[in-house]
Amino acid sequence: MIAIALTVAGVVGLAYGYATHRAPLHLLPGLDGALTVGGLVLLLGIASGRSYRETITMLIPVAAVQAGSCVLSRASMPAVLGLEATVVGIVGIVLYLVATWSDQKAPAREGKRASAPQQVVSA
Repeated sequence: MIAIALTVAGVVGLAYGYATHRAPLHLLPGLDGALTVGGLVLLLGIASGRSYRETITMLIPVAAVQAGSCVLSRASMPAVLGLEATVVGIVGIVLYLVATWSDQKAPAREGKRASAPQQVVSA
């Protein structure tokens, strides 16, 4: 649910940025680096075993730096934050689909333990 909301909000932010600015994603190197850090925080947070919600919480300071960078560089804040939210949301949707798919493909376990093959002794 969070991933879908982030994706929709990100697409709306990108659309608003393109509607109100001439070149909304014409970024200075520092702001481009802030977007890269956001992607790295997302990937490293998930790769380290944190949940998706914890990873989003770790992205809040990065989004604050991105917003401040937008103000200082006069970039389109809705477009930049929308791009970040879209990427985070799409990754969340993919993670949900992978988890759902792997749960469906896993064999049903009914509490039976696999027993070792028994040897047949012939007389």
